[in-house]
This record gives sequence, C-alpha cells and structure tokens, in this order.
Amino acid sequence: MIGQRLKFERERIGMTQPEFAAIAGVSKRTLIDWEKGVSSPTAVQLSALMESGVDVFYVLTGQRIVSLQQPAPPTQEEIEILANYRLSREEDRQALARTAAAMAKQPAPKSRLRQPKTAVVFDTEYKGKRTGPTVYSTEYTGKRTGPTVISQDAKAAPKKKRKDGPP
Repeated sequence: MIGQRLKFERERIGMTQPEFAAIAGVSKRTLIDWEKGVSSPTAVQLSALMESGVDVFYVLTGQRIVSLQQPAPPTQEEIEILANYRLSREEDRQALARTAAAMAKQPAPKSRLRQPKTAVVFDTEYKGKRTGPTVYSTEYTGKRTGPTVISQDAKAAPKKKRKDGPP
C-alpha cells in the first residue's frame, strides 16, 4: 500500500522515477522496489521527499490532512472576482455562489434570501385564433431550464373593436 501511494504522489507532483529517486538519495532500482512494495523508504528518505511536496502523511496512512500553513495570497484575478462579487446585488451573489459550487462540484450554499415567485403572462394564439393568456413560472424548481406553463385558465383580454372597419 505504501508503494502505491508513493507512486501516486510521485505522479501527482509530476516527477519521473530518476528525479524522485535522486531527491530521496537512492537509485532508480530502489525506488522501483518501494513502488512495488518490496521495500519501504526510511524516515530520513521520506523527510527528503516531503521537502519536494510529497504528502508523507498520505503515503504512510492513506489519509490526507488539511494543511496548517497559511494560504497563498490571492492572485489579481481572484481580487477582481471578489471585487465584482461585492459590487453585485444580493440575488446575483446567490447565483454566483450556486454557479461556483456547481463548477466545483460541491453542494450549493444555502440561500439566505428566499426568491419571490414570479410569473410572465403572454397572450397566445393558435392557428390565428386567440387562446388566451398563458402564465409561465420563472421560478427554478429542479432540472427545468426554461419557463414552465403553470396556468392556461386565465381569461383572455377582449379584442378591441375597430371603429373604422368591420370587426
């Protein structure tokens, strides 16, 4: 198991076997034996590998720990994104949070504000005949991506009669 995790870490940081072996102070053959599980690195060798970015705790236990180091300072792009976020309206901030969570494949944060239900009403026609208004919901509920018809029972507005010609 240690050998498989050591190989995974070597590949994760993008090193070849000779490069990785040189950092540990061993031959390529010794590294191959470690990766096959024939032998294991010493604490001194693991310490040298840790300096190059290997997660030694993961290699030994198979578990990742959260780094206790300070996070890297934000990039200029991150600063600009944050500035735009702060200048946005609350509902736009919620949309940005949902989008970012979806892109990161994480659960969306719970909304602080409840969006009011809204509707759009259109007068509709079918083959030249008025069929009356159709009410579309603009509230997002589930996987629907467009407006959804919620009522066709509303009464149509009466047609205006023209004074200068036949009805």
